[in-house]
Amino acid sequence: MIFAPSIWTLEIDGKPTLAFEAMKDREADEICHQEWLRLDLARPAKNQLRPIVRCRLTPKNTAARPAEMDLYRQAAETNKLSDDRLAYLIELDPVVSFR
Repeated sequence: MIFAPSIWTLEIDGKPTLAFEAMKDREADEICHQEWLRLDLARPAKNQLRPIVRCRLTPKNTAARPAEMDLYRQAAETNKLSDDRLAYLIELDPVVSFR
């Protein structure tokens, strides 16, 4: 049996936050628990002072809804996916480096 990747959505506090592709729900769950993702989600959303996720992340991944799938596909077509092939469904503040 051949599986094609599905588009999944990570919800935080009930809000769809990012979309990504994974082969199965187990792979989607593993992605949601990666340390690099926790660090990425520790920065603020645009026009908010607090991080997207504080302290503990209890992600809920679900199969993406049609509108979320469309956003993911649009980001893929225009090369606006992150390096990790994630499409953020919220706008993030840019990372500023003071090096």
